[in-house]
Order: sequence, then C-alpha cells, then structure tokens
Amino acid sequence: MQVREISMIAEIFTVEETLHQMDDLAKAKNPTDTKWAKNAS
Repeated sequence: MQVREISMIAEIFTVEETLHQMDDLAKAKNPTDTKWAKNAS
C-alpha cells in the first residue's frame, strides 16, 4: 500500500469521526429529533 493511499484513508476516518461528533452534539441539543438517529445508522 502506498503512503498516499494510507493518508487518504486516514483522512476519511477523521471525517467520519468529525461527523459522529457533530451528530452527538446535535442529539444533545435536540434529543427528540430522530432524523439524526436515522442518518447515523
């Protein structure tokens, strides 16, 4: 595997992690909004 591929994969994982954190924040602000829960799964 090339270094460029590895860094691209690492970037994708970082984006995923950020999205999950944003999702958690949104849920904390508005727990009754099930739209986030559906999109997360």
